[in-house]
Amino acid sequence: MQQTMYAGLANSPQTEISAGIDAVQNTVPLLVSSRVPDAPNLVTIGTDETAETILYTGKAGNTLTGVMRGVEGAAIAWGVGSKVARNFTAKDYESLRQNIADHENRISDAENDKSPNESPEFTGTPTAPTAAVGTNSTQIATTEFVQNTYTASDVLAKL
Repeated sequence: MQQTMYAGLANSPQTEISAGIDAVQNTVPLLVSSRVPDAPNLVTIGTDETAETILYTGKAGNTLTGVMRGVEGAAIAWGVGSKVARNFTAKDYESLRQNIADHENRISDAENDKSPNESPEFTGTPTAPTAAVGTNSTQIATTEFVQNTYTASDVLAKL
């Protein structure tokens, strides 16, 4: 199953938290919300091993709304001035990796569902169903059909 992938921003511009937040708050006030992508998307708060990746589903003015905390890293309190940016995260990598694997599986399944290139009826001496005597269509005429339809004397008489 395909994983949701979120748009990035070239060079990962940063903004900052404009008012402190606690570990359970589901809104994040920013100085400049235009420095993060439109919702839904991911951003990372912080710049070191304590960083927290969040998922937000909306933007109202300079506030991220519908925030799911701790998508990566622990949900903790963040103070004014904490850096916020749309960085490439482990979640982004894992979603990409899973989507490629899913795509490869779908291609493999589709290839396994198609007819084989070397059908036993089209290798060696090809065979085909023999039409009934009197058939007049674009269907393949086998040698058996021809023999059943015409005798040698019929062919000689037409020459």
